[in-house]
Amino acid sequence: MLKKIKNDGSGINNLKTFDLIKIGLAQAVAIVPGISRSGMTYFAARKGGLKKEAAFKFSFLLAIPTILGATFIETLSGYKNLSETVSFGNLATGLIISFIIGIISL
Repeated sequence: MLKKIKNDGSGINNLKTFDLIKIGLAQAVAIVPGISRSGMTYFAARKGGLKKEAAFKFSFLLAIPTILGATFIETLSGYKNLSETVSFGNLATGLIISFIIGIISL
């Protein structure tokens, strides 16, 4: 029925540069509210010829730099807003716990 996605069974290592650019652009489209980042990258990876399992893995691995970048930007913008009553220990504990939960979620 919907067999327009080419499925030659290739893995992540077989992606061409142009396919990687398309996947990156698909991830950028997800900036629009309501569009799933993982859905867009999965679809672009499948259109690039990846198997289902490899496309899922690649899509979720792409979340790591996105999450790290967003964390960095939020940290820089929120650094000036920190109250003097917040201790470094509390911040470190929160960071470690959220990192562990984030990894488990991925």
